[in-house]
Amino acid sequence: MDATSSLNKPSWFKQLQLRYRQVTFVPGDSFRWAAAERTLYFDPRALQTEEGSYDLLHELGHALLGHASYTYDVTLVQMEAEAWQQASLLAEESGMQLSEPYAQASLETYRDWLAKRSTCPTCASTGIQKNKRTYQCINCRCAWRVNDAKFCALRRTTAYAARSN
Repeated sequence: MDATSSLNKPSWFKQLQLRYRQVTFVPGDSFRWAAAERTLYFDPRALQTEEGSYDLLHELGHALLGHASYTYDVTLVQMEAEAWQQASLLAEESGMQLSEPYAQASLETYRDWLAKRSTCPTCASTGIQKNKRTYQCINCRCAWRVNDAKFCALRRTTAYAARSN
């Protein structure tokens, strides 16, 4: 059974809600998992599409895996990959097949985000994350701070640049 025929069953979403009672499902403007609230927000209109069903299963994957927070950016990318793997299993349980290209396209946005954050603003080498908001270049020793933005208005501010000898 493909995703479209599963989505046409009015009971598909209700069955998920009944099966995963530990998660509170709340209509919203987008799909996201709020760990502190144990709440999965979903867009009811988008839920009528295949992509919306994939996004819902992905966020449910975060919930079931206990994803809450991260310190290092690479951990977020790992958590995203794990949630897509879980979404694939959830899709199979629902008689669906998750679109691998869709999942990979979503993961690519996180990989791109990580590459931008970790690129040295001085020499364009890849840096090492020192803490939640600071990176340092292993090539020129420049350090920079990043903001919390995931996909819009990503900013890198040079904290200090290495001095030439």
